[in-house]
Amino acid sequence: MKTALTTVPGIIGQPDQCEPKTSVIIMSWMWVAILACVPIYRLEISSLSSRIPDLISLLLIACMAFGHFKSSALVAKWRFAVVCIPLAALFSGVNSNLNASILVAIKFVVLLWFSPMVFSFYRNAIPPFIGRVLVGFVGVQTLSAVAGLLQLAGIPILGMVANSGRANGLAGHPNVLGLMCVVAILICLGVKADGKHRIIRFFLATINAAALVGTGSISSMIAMGVSLVVLVVSLRAASKFIFTVLILGVISLVIAALAGVDSNVLLSPVESRVQEVTGESDGVASFDIRQRTYDFALESISEDPFSGVGLDGANQGTFNGVTVVHNYLLRAWYQGGIFMIISFSLISLVLITHVIRSLIAARNAVAASVVVAVLTFGLTSAFYEQQQYWFLLMLALVSFDYIGDELQDSQERANDERIVRTR
Repeated sequence: MKTALTTVPGIIGQPDQCEPKTSVIIMSWMWVAILACVPIYRLEISSLSSRIPDLISLLLIACMAFGHFKSSALVAKWRFAVVCIPLAALFSGVNSNLNASILVAIKFVVLLWFSPMVFSFYRNAIPPFIGRVLVGFVGVQTLSAVAGLLQLAGIPILGMVANSGRANGLAGHPNVLGLMCVVAILICLGVKADGKHRIIRFFLATINAAALVGTGSISSMIAMGVSLVVLVVSLRAASKFIFTVLILGVISLVIAALAGVDSNVLLSPVESRVQEVTGESDGVASFDIRQRTYDFALESISEDPFSGVGLDGANQGTFNGVTVVHNYLLRAWYQGGIFMIISFSLISLVLITHVIRSLIAARNAVAASVVVAVLTFGLTSAFYEQQQYWFLLMLALVSFDYIGDELQDSQERANDERIVRTR
């Protein structure tokens, strides 16, 4: 299992020349545990402590203080994007709570500035770091997926049951479980493996595919479709993946049946969710509600495109004072004004640029597809400051960073060989 998931191309960093210090090894394992538990992030907060996000931020600061960071992991556009966030807090805070907006900005800066540098450091100091995270992530997420399937069968897991016929798993919400299923599937399909490892990853992908259907999350399924195209193109394996997806669909239904979940029960979350989105179930269309949030945000932006209503949660609600904007770019502009939309747009640009390069070079398919999945999901969801979503993007960013390192190393070796031959 470990071998299967640690051979993802463009994921594992080059080993350093010297043996890492004990403190580096210990801290790296702490991050492996934290990142592996991203699929159950909300469960941790509700069951353990609401201060977990703050503790994670403090750990990032501690890593920076101990010198566990790689400053070259951030490009100029990314740095400028992060600098715009405190400016957004200052200008939008006047319409809300200035201190609260500044606090949100500080958390954003710590998350978006520190985490790529910290993860890049551990990736270089501990070569198997990202691979260990992937193994842990897929393992934890698969347990959550199994819990979701059992919930559909009417079996409560840790006191949690299906949400209106939709699987929650251990994620705390069907949409969150859906996205985590998508990421796990992309990892399993994108890794290089043979023999028994190929069977294991196929089995894990199938379980998560069944749970994805059980969530009834339209946003996640759209993200799955778009990101799967990116994965297929990056791997240059269209025919093989079409066949694989068809097999996954059939086996998912078989596994669900063996688990006691009727196929109609498994597919009913999708059907009921479509009815909710279109308004066929109760006359109130989920799509219409989201459209009203978009219209409300756009009207607010047209009145004052510069300031925003505040980065904190005081004014994040839209037409009914509760429902937030379900589009991460529009929400950034609505809450943080012009500086926040500049920040989020630049961050998206950096990530999408890496995706395009990966598609052209046919490399780093997993990282590229994960980025596309999260950003696509963010276009129709309440994605904003949640660490669990951003960590997925930060890990992918670190993986993209490795491609440049590897190409540079290979070019340097080629130049050295040419010099030797000419002597």
